[in-house]
Amino acid sequence: MNEGIDRCTGERREGAGPQRGNVARAGRPMRGNAARAVCAASALALALLWPAVGGAAEIEGVQFEDTVVVGGQRLRINGTGLREVYIVKTWVAALYTPEAVRSAAALIAGSGARRIAITLLTEVSIDHVARGVLDAVRRNHDPILLATIELQIELFVTTLRSIGPTEKGDTLVLDMARGATRVSFNGMAVGEPISGLLFRDALLRAFVGEQPVDESLKRGLLGLPLAGG
Repeated sequence: MNEGIDRCTGERREGAGPQRGNVARAGRPMRGNAARAVCAASALALALLWPAVGGAAEIEGVQFEDTVVVGGQRLRINGTGLREVYIVKTWVAALYTPEAVRSAAALIAGSGARRIAITLLTEVSIDHVARGVLDAVRRNHDPILLATIELQIELFVTTLRSIGPTEKGDTLVLDMARGATRVSFNGMAVGEPISGLLFRDALLRAFVGEQPVDESLKRGLLGLPLAGG
């Protein structure tokens, strides 16, 4: 059976392949306190980058999966947030990304898949949700850019309005992968995919841009402390 060197402890472990490339040239493995310090630092870095599995996936009694697959890519939950309208808790959302992001710029610059999953806390209509999102899209973009994605915006509105009446607990999912945005409602795809990275970016800015649909929701999706928290 092949053996390898545990890079944290310096001990041999069974079942590992031979060390190659840079690892083979690295010389003698670290041992003792130095190795433990490096491992502890690595574990701390990972813990800071990602929310704790399980605990961060629940908000207002709604459970969100820790990982999902979008466009063939595995995503992890980046953060969750609450949308309130005049102190009424209307919906909660989760943002999924391939790696942890803590800013709108990082979220939009990345080329990987994204998911925004929404669960309704009241019988608010999807049309009402759409109006809030589209108002935020307009606040974050100049008219010239909006004109270039007008067809996609119209298709997005038409898709959401086709959903019909909603109930508390219904789910709306926006999957963004391979240059298109797919809308799903209660696990069923709705309408046709909406193509275009400009539209994808505009939709993301509605949630996490400078003038988002909800500031507390934005901070939650980005995994940031809430204001005054």
